[in-house]
Amino acid sequence: MEVDTNTKAVETGDGTLDGKNASAERVNWSNPIEFMLSCWTYAVGLGNVWRFPYLCYQNGGGVFVIAYLIMMFLVGMPIFLLELIIGQYTGIGPDQTFRRIAPIFSGIGYACLVVISLVS
Repeated sequence: MEVDTNTKAVETGDGTLDGKNASAERVNWSNPIEFMLSCWTYAVGLGNVWRFPYLCYQNGGGVFVIAYLIMMFLVGMPIFLLELIIGQYTGIGPDQTFRRIAPIFSGIGYACLVVISLVS
């Protein structure tokens, strides 16, 4: 199944998404490096850069770094990539995306918005 990423998803009257009836074309990143830098600045803020050595010192040094890296690759990166992929595919915000997947998941979308506002 091929998906055209240049159209914006539009909600139709029956609650489904239709990308063919979109009036405006989506804007793409001009360079993939710009997209990666934007994702990195979202994920790693200046406060995290300054606080990380202090956390390492307070929580055991190298053991903390190993546990941190394991959890980052097992939990953090998959959830971050899942959010990016679902957002790119649907073209709508997280609150609407998770509600469309299953109405019981609407709280996940709102939790994503809260986390984004707290991080930034």
